[in-house]
Amino acid sequence: MLGGAPANFAYHASQLGFSGYVASAIGKDAFGAGDSFTGAFAAALLQGKTIRKAHQAAVDISAYVCTQHGAMP
Repeated sequence: MLGGAPANFAYHASQLGFSGYVASAIGKDAFGAGDSFTGAFAAALLQGKTIRKAHQAAVDISAYVCTQHGAMP
């Protein structure tokens, strides 16, 4: 969650740009957002998804976590 600023991820000499959500639009509790992002990203990669699709899944899941109170929605 970068307040809408794009994030960057470098992979094998190529660079991909990603958009983030605006944090104020999400907002109840960011507790657990990083853990949920990392877990969702890793799980999606293990399922064979591309980096772009894995990133989008991770952003979506961590954004959902931010709409809940506490680390376990």
